Amino acid sequence: MSIRVTILGSGGTYPTPERGLPAIAVRMPGRLYLLDCGGCTQRQIFKSKLKIGPLTHIFITHLHGDHIFGVFGLLQTLTLLDRQKPLYIVGPEGIRSLIEEVGRWTWLKPSYELSVIEVRDERVFEFDTHYVRLFPVNHGVPAFGIVVEEKPRPGRLDVEKADRLGVPVHLRKRLQLGKAVRTPSGRVVHPEEVLGEAKPGRKVVYTGDTSPCDRVVREAKGANLLIHDSMYLVGDEKLAEEGVHSSYRDACEVAELCGVGLLLLTHFSPRYRNKDIEEAEEAAKKYFPRVVACRDFTTVEIDFSGACRVVEAGMR
Repeated sequence: MSIRVTILGSGGTYPTPERGLPAIAVRMPGRLYLLDCGGCTQRQIFKSKLKIGPLTHIFITHLHGDHIFGVFGLLQTLTLLDRQKPLYIVGPEGIRSLIEEVGRWTWLKPSYELSVIEVRDERVFEFDTHYVRLFPVNHGVPAFGIVVEEKPRPGRLDVEKADRLGVPVHLRKRLQLGKAVRTPSGRVVHPEEVLGEAKPGRKVVYTGDTSPCDRVVREAKGANLLIHDSMYLVGDEKLAEEGVHSSYRDACEVAELCGVGLLLLTHFSPRYRNKDIEEAEEAAKKYFPRVVACRDFTTVEIDFSGACRVVEAGMR
């Protein structure tokens, strides 16, 4: 099954008529994650083809307002929709007291269990088929990048070997899930006896806001998809340095160094219009050819082989 990544908001600082604020939806089998939740994210969700029911976690990279102010309206709306499934919010230290105080003064009484988890340094969350890892980046305030990475996937089942060992068809799925089975003859067969070499899982990396840093390079090695802060265009590097952000050339250099499958540029400054960013996309291809400058609702599908394909170009 494919992984789908939708850029709900591709701007930064404050919204413009062309771009919303940072929010990225990652659709895994049976799950939906939000990476950041800028203002009006819920409206972007409703405008998209996403269904909000599978949402389980909101991961916040840092506490600047353009990355978190959309959380409060979304929490209220979920209550009005009578959500019952638990929701987890993960972010830097201080996020719990922020959400509690806003909830107290707005009389928010969630209809669901709401858990807020604070991360001080880095943290790995393990799920059945994948991990979500928060790692520190360089933004002048406590800030994280986020990795969503599948666990290694089982190699191909050698049907002839399974036949020779007497493994019934109905037990072969267990072997592919990494579990030993006992055949009708009493023989125990282990996965490594009938499976080929495991395949690496697919990996999506989102930097959040950051200046170029070694930790991003380390985490993005071999990523299928890298979503990188590109707030400033070439020529405005001084602004990027002062704001502890990156330019699109910085992002391209990281992508080239890490050998990523596809680079998405996002979090563009409101000082730029779409025409500026479209021109920058063409210029960026000189540094890294597999690059897309995001618009709101740009959607990428990562198929089972790990290949990335843009399935929706986004809003012009």
